[in-house]
Amino acid sequence: MVAATGIVSSLRVSARALLDRTAAVRGITTITYRELDDDGLDALESTISHLAGLVSASELEVALPTDLAANYVH
Repeated sequence: MVAATGIVSSLRVSARALLDRTAAVRGITTITYRELDDDGLDALESTISHLAGLVSASELEVALPTDLAANYVH
């Protein structure tokens, strides 16, 4: 599960690896972003594309922070 608070990647590979690892262990991870220059925007688009593929393959699901609070915080 990916908590949708945004996406960042200063290195495209790092964000993809994080998503792949999250899918492999069925974990929860949060990805955030800061500033989006041209390189950052390219990385964001690549990350979103990879995330969409994982979601389409039912390997990950995306949740908002409010979903996590409602379902996982007791």
